[in-house]
Amino acid sequence: LRTGEVHDSAMKWCRGLRATGSAEAMMRICIHDLNILGLVARCDGHLHEQEVAFMVEHVLDVLGYPSNANVEAMSKVADAIYPDEKRLEKSLWAVRRASAEAKRRLLSSARRIIDADKVLADAEFDVELEIERALS
Repeated sequence: LRTGEVHDSAMKWCRGLRATGSAEAMMRICIHDLNILGLVARCDGHLHEQEVAFMVEHVLDVLGYPSNANVEAMSKVADAIYPDEKRLEKSLWAVRRASAEAKRRLLSSARRIIDADKVLADAEFDVELEIERALS
């Protein structure tokens, strides 16, 4: 898509990416969710291994747990996600248009990430409220 190619069906194109088994391709399908979850994971100033694991778990859940998923490579991609304000706004805009189920799944994953270190930082609480407000 970046090179200007045209695809008849976005879903067919996404399924094709998923079928390649590429961690980057699998993560790109969920990039808007990951930008939001990346903010949640990093907002307290620490990115914990369990938070990255929950980000990957979210992608696997969205994709239906593909058998060809390379969890280690996906974790490296998730670990590198650090959205700037512009990307975050774009992602929130995209997720607002998602189904109620997709929004519920995203909020559930955000809560798991917040609870991962067993400490609720003020920044995490504030970010969760902002996400809930943005998605309602």
